[in-house]
Amino acid sequence: IGAVRAGAQMGLRFAGPIAAIAGVGLAAKSAVTQADRLKRITLDLTVLMDNNADAADRMVKQFQSLARRTPLTTSVLADGARQLLAFGRSSQFVVKDLENLATIAGGDTERLRLLTKAFADVVAAGKLQGQELRQFTNQGFNPLREMADMTGKSYASLRKLMEDGAFTADMTSDTLGNASERYAG
Repeated sequence: IGAVRAGAQMGLRFAGPIAAIAGVGLAAKSAVTQADRLKRITLDLTVLMDNNADAADRMVKQFQSLARRTPLTTSVLADGARQLLAFGRSSQFVVKDLENLATIAGGDTERLRLLTKAFADVVAAGKLQGQELRQFTNQGFNPLREMADMTGKSYASLRKLMEDGAFTADMTSDTLGNASERYAG
């Protein structure tokens, strides 16, 4: 019995250092995995930004900064950027667009994904259409109502403007910026 107790005590003396070494190993693996993920994100964005690696790197750094201030991750923001860039949004607007969309989404990843999809569709078409209006309103944001509040124009006249194909992607972007400012504070 004494030998068993001595063995158990000896094992307890080494348990702490062994656990610490294992923890360091896991942290190192996590850091390497994160670095690989950031490298892949930067490479993807570089391709979508006409092979401008410096601009892609700056964008990723902005996403990292935003991710530190919100519940969103750099990967989630990069996914949104990929979608907006692939649908034709100029890279100079993408970070601000995602900041606005993230504010409207209240930091909710799924809402951000759906709002980004709606906005990317608007960008691709060059205008707000009924389908995208429904996508936005399903997520609690109505660009027509926002524009009515911004301009004092009636909702009906803005709806007609949209139906005539004249509610542009830039107008939609303006409503996102205005709503984001209001939601943020």
